[in-house]
Parts: sequence; structure tokens; C-alpha cells
Amino acid sequence: MATIRDVARKANVSTGTVSMYLNGRDGISESKRKQIEKAIRKLGYQARKRGRPRAVQQTQSRNIAFMLFGTNLDSLGDIHALKRQFIVGIRDALMMRQVHLSLFLDGRPIQEDDLFQDMVEHGQFDGVIITGADPEESDLEWLRAMQVPVILLNRPTADRDISFVTIDNESASAKVADHFYGQGHRRMAIVDHAGTYAWIRGRREGFLNRVRELDAELVAKERLDPDGPASTCHEVCDNIIKSGATAVFVVNDGMAVKCIDTWHEQGLEIPRDLSVVGFDDLGYRSQNDLRLSSVTYDKQAIGEYAVQMLMEKIDRPNIVMSMGMHLQGEIVDYDTTSQPPKTAR
Repeated sequence: MATIRDVARKANVSTGTVSMYLNGRDGISESKRKQIEKAIRKLGYQARKRGRPRAVQQTQSRNIAFMLFGTNLDSLGDIHALKRQFIVGIRDALMMRQVHLSLFLDGRPIQEDDLFQDMVEHGQFDGVIITGADPEESDLEWLRAMQVPVILLNRPTADRDISFVTIDNESASAKVADHFYGQGHRRMAIVDHAGTYAWIRGRREGFLNRVRELDAELVAKERLDPDGPASTCHEVCDNIIKSGATAVFVVNDGMAVKCIDTWHEQGLEIPRDLSVVGFDDLGYRSQNDLRLSSVTYDKQAIGEYAVQMLMEKIDRPNIVMSMGMHLQGEIVDYDTTSQPPKTAR
């Protein structure tokens, strides 16, 4: 029997677009509608009723899917340390409720994961928690069409139909600027992530806006691809040195430690010559055994809150509206910040 995925492949469109067509939603071009209709006729596709009946759900054990997608797990080492703590929070919260957890951790986008799509189409999940790269709108639209409750974990969204729980990236990054300022730093810099994810934008804007509000100067704004060649990191770090910055905010811990090791190779002593703060507090240390100062937050609590919100949506689908929760972050000052060098004051 043909599936939505078969129709999408035949019509050369996404599964989300097919779901939008089947549910009578707007936003599909006339040419795509014709492609989908032609594919349906050729394949003999017949829509199935999705999901298990509510009475069955109440008597059978529930199954929640946790999906980490759109991320290269091999090249981004800190994904394991961060997401592991989310998973622990989700696991513990589900165990208390006697709910089964299915993990999808191979990093593929939703539209490329045939097993996940097949299980969703056959109603085998009562809800889904998603983290990783920012999901495509077509993916979220498809899950809505499947009538599967969704929570985005550590990924804020402006979509009023999707609930999320995340760290407040903007306010936490503003605290980094406050921390530097309190130590006496007036020449600050940022090493931004080369990606375009919402969390990157929040961290960047929170820090930059607060620097503008303070009696401080942003002397360098660099971007770094964590998967790029070492030469790129050397160039970024060299530009920071040339700017005369005394304090640098690096938007995640993995990049921050990479920069510290590079500055050490370039002859700087951290934090005497340059103060550095990362984000996520993963316990990382530099090659010369400095523990990175960072923004910390309760990662397990994010997982626990995600489960709580998801179960509310499952238990009361006609009552519970979409929700958004922002957890606060704080600075933990370990080994990589200090007052600025006397010559810079």
C-alpha cells in the first residue's frame, strides 16, 4: 500500500507538503497540487486514519519519541555531552509516568528518516520531543497533520502552534557582558557561530545589545565554523588579539575551548591576557587544564519540563494550548576570566 512518503517522492515534494494538501491547507502552489494529485492517482494512494483511538491510548502503554535530527554527530563532539543530559531528564520523567521512550539519534532530518515517518504514520507515537537543528516548517506541518503533539526542546520558535522549552539565550548572554563589565573590562569581543540557528541569534543579540547599553566597546565580532579547518580558527583568534579586546564571549563551550587552545599556541596566557566565557557549562577544560568559565543552566530540568508539557498536551488535547517556557542561565566563573591587564584599564 502506498504511503505519504511514496506520494512525496513521486511528486518530487516534501512529505509535509503532501500532508498540507491532504488536510486542505493553504500555502501550496498550483503546480505542486497538480503534481501531488497526479502521484496519488498513479499510486492509488488512500489516506489512512492516523493514530490510535483515545480509548486504546488510555489502556496501552504510551510511547514518546525523542528525535535529535539535522546534526552531524561525528563532527560536533559536544552534542553528546549536552543532549545526554536532556535525555536523562526526559528518561527520568517518563519512567515516573511508566511511559516508553524511543530514541532517534542518527542525526538525519525528519524527511529522510523512513523508520520515524513509518512509525508516526502508523500511530505508534503518542507524542514527539525534537531537538538538534531548527526543524523545517514542512516537518512541523507534517506532524501537525498526523495529529501528533510536539515539543521543541532547547529550540525556541515563533510558531504559535508549537510548544517549546528552552534556555533564555538572550538574557543569559547579556549576563556575560555584565560579568565582564563588573570585572573592569571595557573592550569586549564575540566569537559567533557560523550557523543560522535561532539559539545562535539569541546568544549573539543578547550579548551585543547589552554591550551597547553598557559603557563598553565591541572591538571585534568574528564568526567561526566549529567544523572548519584549524587555519580558520587561527585567523579568528588572531583577529581578536589584533582588536585589543580584553574579554571574549564565545557562543558555545566547544568553540571556546578550541579558541583558548589556539590563543595559548599564539602566546597568550588565559585569563591574564584575555578573559573567555563560553555557553552550556559542559565541564570542558583546555589543553593546559583550565576549566572554562561558562553559562550554566539545568539541562535535565529542560528535559523534565518538556515531558510535563507534552503529557499535558496528550492528556488534554482539546484544552491545552501551545506553551513556551524559558529557563534562566547563570555565569559560573572557573578558570578563564579575571580583571583586565593593567595596561588595558
